[in-house]
Amino acid sequence: MAGVAAVKAAAAEVPTVKAAIAGVAAVKAAAGRAGALFAVSAVLTAALVLPWPLGGAPSPLGGARAPSRAWTLVVSAPHEDGERFRSTVVPGDTFTLTYVHSVSRSVVSGSFRITDDALIEPVDTVFRSFGPGLPWTPGAEVDRLEDGAMVVRHDEPPRREIRVWVSPLTLDRLSLGPHEIDLTAGADRATLIDIRVRGGDPF
Repeated sequence: MAGVAAVKAAAAEVPTVKAAIAGVAAVKAAAGRAGALFAVSAVLTAALVLPWPLGGAPSPLGGARAPSRAWTLVVSAPHEDGERFRSTVVPGDTFTLTYVHSVSRSVVSGSFRITDDALIEPVDTVFRSFGPGLPWTPGAEVDRLEDGAMVVRHDEPPRREIRVWVSPLTLDRLSLGPHEIDLTAGADRATLIDIRVRGGDPF
């Protein structure tokens, strides 16, 4: 009996188990007061207030909570050797494209977010010197970081894919969670890269 009591005490410390125990207690009390119909209602109420561990899944890239659906971010070179990289993503995950600007030779990075509709939304671009192709025009508001870098925050509609030309001269890379992919590995010339989200099956 002491062993059983110890197991019950340990289980009671787990949030989801505590909620389940509370639900069972509510059912018993309800059954004693108003019969089976009220008891079923109490069960449904207890189920709705259970914490996340029974109602979702952790993001493959980390984080405390993720929606109950996941997709696949696919990076490919359609005119070359096909797929380069794939990884599971969920809404809210972000990835970054980084390259060395061909004129200023400074590092430029752009961040993107996966939306609830499995689209790719531009978030911001960070750069340290002005040059052709950078998202800045005279009079535009540019945030400055403590290290002197400039940040332009985008207000653009999400898109189904991103297509970029990468080159061994610009050292293009993609960062997604713990993954860092060299988009120019093995290339001896400019290559077209396609980035898109595929799938949409629930966990």
